[in-house]
Amino acid sequence: MKYKVRSKLKDYLNSKGIKQKWLADQIGTNSSRISIWCNNNDDGFCSNPPSLPYALALCSTLECEIHDLFIIIED
Repeated sequence: MKYKVRSKLKDYLNSKGIKQKWLADQIGTNSSRISIWCNNNDDGFCSNPPSLPYALALCSTLECEIHDLFIIIED
């Protein structure tokens, strides 16, 4: 099976008043990677979603569930 991912991360961070730089520092990455995960391409999908370890780190740091940050769609 193949999946596409739609990011809701940017909206989530904005709704909580969380800066991308702070999140990047918390999970040990850079803010440009967070920006990539926040944006969807012209087709409405995240072109380079986070790996499972980073997705888990995002959820742990933000104290949320994966579906709060991303929509996973079977292709």
